[in-house]
Amino acid sequence: MIKGRGLLVYVLLVCVMMALTVNVSTPVYAQVAGATLAGTVTDASSSAVPNAKVSIKNRATGVARDITTDSDGFYSAPNLLPGIYDITVVASGFSTSVQAGFKLNVGAWPSD
Repeated sequence: MIKGRGLLVYVLLVCVMMALTVNVSTPVYAQVAGATLAGTVTDASSSAVPNAKVSIKNRATGVARDITTDSDGFYSAPNLLPGIYDITVVASGFSTSVQAGFKLNVGAWPSD
C-alpha cells in the first residue's frame, strides 16, 4: 500500500514539474476591428485648446462621432470604421477648422 501511494505521489510530482517547465499556453493576438483617430488641438502658437468640440463624420455612413478635447487639447476616437472622414473642430474664440477627406485604415500607420 505504501509503495502504491509513493508511486502516485512520484507521478503527480513529475506531472507538476513538467507543467511548470513546459509552456503549454498559446499566444492569442487581438483582432483590430476599427481605426483610432487621436490628436491634439492647438492654436497658432502651438498652445493646447481645451474643451474644443471635435466632430468626426464618416462620409459613407453619415454617422458622426462628437468628442471634446481634454485640458491638454487631446482627443481620441477609437473603433471607427475604415473609410473617408470629414473632421470639424470648433472652439470658443477660434474659427472653425475642417479637414475634409481624411482616410482611416485599420492597422495602418498614418504614413501608409
